[in-house]
Amino acid sequence: MVAAAGGSPDADTWHLAFVAEQGRLLAAVDGGTVVGFGGVVPAHGSHMVTDLFVDVDHGGRGVGGRLVAALLDGVSSAFTFSSTHPAALAAYRRAGLALGWPLLTMRGVALGGGESPTAHEWGHDRAEVAQLVVAHGGWCTGDALMARRGDSVSVLRLAADRPADAVLASLMSGIDQYTNVVLSVPAHSPALAWLMLHGFRIDDVDIFCSTADVALPDHLWAVHRGLA
Repeated sequence: MVAAAGGSPDADTWHLAFVAEQGRLLAAVDGGTVVGFGGVVPAHGSHMVTDLFVDVDHGGRGVGGRLVAALLDGVSSAFTFSSTHPAALAAYRRAGLALGWPLLTMRGVALGGGESPTAHEWGHDRAEVAQLVVAHGGWCTGDALMARRGDSVSVLRLAADRPADAVLASLMSGIDQYTNVVLSVPAHSPALAWLMLHGFRIDDVDIFCSTADVALPDHLWAVHRGLA
């Protein structure tokens, strides 16, 4: 698969099926072979480019730019989390998306020693994302959506109207001690300082790219890079 070959952690078939159902999933084909694909879904009153992958042997041929143009055809408001690959960033800039703040994927270990997170109904926007995660084996605490990936726990979404320190301390103490934990946080997120003080380190960097009218909610502290 093109995404898996590119090292994407989000190449799950259920993720792609969700994108196709909620929005559009387009493929670039050369001689009957898929050489790239991209997806877009409605999100936060705008449109999010969820995926953009091009086969390495077809890089530099304008495939990514044409996919972005097709995905955003007729769309005036859009955003995405782009890799820092120069070709991807250039494609989004040509499509009218400005480069913004970094999204930092953090990796660390859980504190343990607390009560296990209790399942609750998701209490924030993007209820369809919560339903998707739970339907595929993840769990929801009301403020956090989590899924197990191998020997790690991924916090796919974290949103709350309470102080970040208290929410993160409770969440990380409720996960078994020394379990690897991964989550992606905006560089301006109040979660970042807590995570760094507790030994989390930057594992990857993406760039928020958007039209001028897009602003993600302030209470959104961690996001799934492909589904915000």
